[in-house]
Amino acid sequence: DPKSWVPDGFWRRLLQENDNVWGAFGCHPHSAKLYNMVNEQNLLNCLKHPKAIAFGEIGLDNSKDFSPPSIQKEVFIRQLHLAMQVKKPLVLHCRQADDEMFEIMQDLVPRDYIIHRHCFTESFAVAQRWMEEYPNMYLGITALVTFPTTRGLQDAVRRIPLDRLLLETDAPYFVPRQIPQGKVACSHPAMAVCVAEKIAELKAIPLSEVLMQVRENTRTVYGI
Repeated sequence: DPKSWVPDGFWRRLLQENDNVWGAFGCHPHSAKLYNMVNEQNLLNCLKHPKAIAFGEIGLDNSKDFSPPSIQKEVFIRQLHLAMQVKKPLVLHCRQADDEMFEIMQDLVPRDYIIHRHCFTESFAVAQRWMEEYPNMYLGITALVTFPTTRGLQDAVRRIPLDRLLLETDAPYFVPRQIPQGKVACSHPAMAVCVAEKIAELKAIPLSEVLMQVRENTRTVYGI
């Protein structure tokens, strides 16, 4: 939410008071209609904070109608130009907009740029297309992969190289299916280990191998 980027916002206290918390700042496509030049200056000020490690999440989302597609596209392109200036890793949000986003990215983002594709839910074919175009793109996997209905995603995770994956929860959404339904109301970051367990199961490798490699991937992307 662009309204949260104010200089004395909660984000600043959160980063200052917690050694193990870092920030990524960007206008989510749902909030694109709120983007303006005042908010943009606040965004750039946020990104100057020493614990601001990424630009995002930004992108396109045609699954909801919170902001018109034309405005989403305009704001996404605007932010990509800014991201190339500040030179921080990108965190991308993409829902039902792969082809359009791919074309925009090809025009504006160098192939070697570091990118985190947040909450990847698509097929291996989609993953392969992006990974081939952007060899420094990493795909974030949430606990959706633990849901029995996500067979396509599970197949993708099975085939995507481990050194291109990141763990996510997308909290408070997607409570892992290893946890009995109804026991907890929402997910939290510690549940990322459930995602790692499912990745290990799908790839038939030890959990420790997943955790070690994904930790290295995180360090590569974010420098932490």
